[in-house]
Amino acid sequence: MKAVKNNFDKSGCISEKMLLGYAHGSLSPADQHYVERHLIDCNLCTEALEGLLLIRNSDKAIEMIVALKH
Repeated sequence: MKAVKNNFDKSGCISEKMLLGYAHGSLSPADQHYVERHLIDCNLCTEALEGLLLIRNSDKAIEMIVALKH
């Protein structure tokens, strides 16, 4: 997976890589639980996850994230 600058760090949100991992079901149970706890209180990450779930190709998702940041 390509490295992506994480602008979520400044807000205390989980990383984009972790959101992608959650969306694709590739996280460990502990990380999955961490993401789920965070999503309860974070509208930004919840909406970002919803968008990622609409995109099945992670490379395409990373390209779109990078394009949105520019």
